[in-house]
Amino acid sequence: MVKQMTNKEVTHFKKEVLTALDKYLTSLISKGESSKATKIITWIRDWTNFLKFENKFQSKRLPALQRGSIVSANLGFNLGQEYGGPHYGIVLNTSDSRRNSVVTILPLTSIKPETNLEHLEHFKLNLGDELYQLLGLKLQTKKAQLTEKQAESNRQYSDIIERLSKLEQSLLVEFEEYSSDPITLAKRSQAILSDMDGITKDKESFEQLIDELDKEEENLKNIARQVLKMKKGSIALLNQVTTISKMRIFDPKNQTSVLYDIVLSKETMDRIDVALKNYIIK
Repeated sequence: MVKQMTNKEVTHFKKEVLTALDKYLTSLISKGESSKATKIITWIRDWTNFLKFENKFQSKRLPALQRGSIVSANLGFNLGQEYGGPHYGIVLNTSDSRRNSVVTILPLTSIKPETNLEHLEHFKLNLGDELYQLLGLKLQTKKAQLTEKQAESNRQYSDIIERLSKLEQSLLVEFEEYSSDPITLAKRSQAILSDMDGITKDKESFEQLIDELDKEEENLKNIARQVLKMKKGSIALLNQVTTISKMRIFDPKNQTSVLYDIVLSKETMDRIDVALKNYIIK
């Protein structure tokens, strides 16, 4: 239990702790352990940001996560063999709502070339390439949708150019035909210019569509990167089950997120249930 301190005591205590931390990080760097020092510093930065954001965080802005959903979360810098850093996890909650601010996950690791699947440790469960297949299917679907939208945008662009060309020609004809009659020319030109205003609005909508397509294309690249990470399959770490704040979740944040709607099958979740029961209870 932390004892109550005066402001002066807190200030002194803070100085002591920060000095000790600085010495420890400096010693890591001097011993050639810059990677570990960087991870600690990064986590302190992230943890500080989490604390600053804590009172503003609203879990209802995140999608509800059904059992078997895949999330990507920042597990932090932890002690010993406790899993840390950014990792995938499987949602274990039997139910969830957007009001829930925490979620229980089963962390995953990817199968490496050197992984011996015939002799996995007892706390590891080979899930095969189901996650890879799910992400791959999403990638194919998104690619098809994007290709269709891009084709539609090309049609819209061609239509806008054609309409503009016709109006420009009409305007030239009107100038030639009514150049000696300014009043009639003004009236007829006004109608053409009004049509041009309509095309300008269509052009603005088209430009907005292009921006959306650019975002979707970037999202597609993100999905492709995630797919590659799981190409050889994934392993569930039965000894690392943990409950985390939803603040830690990178993905999914909304319906456009890479992992949105990526959910493992009931068969896989049943296997996980049995494995967890055998690992924890027996």
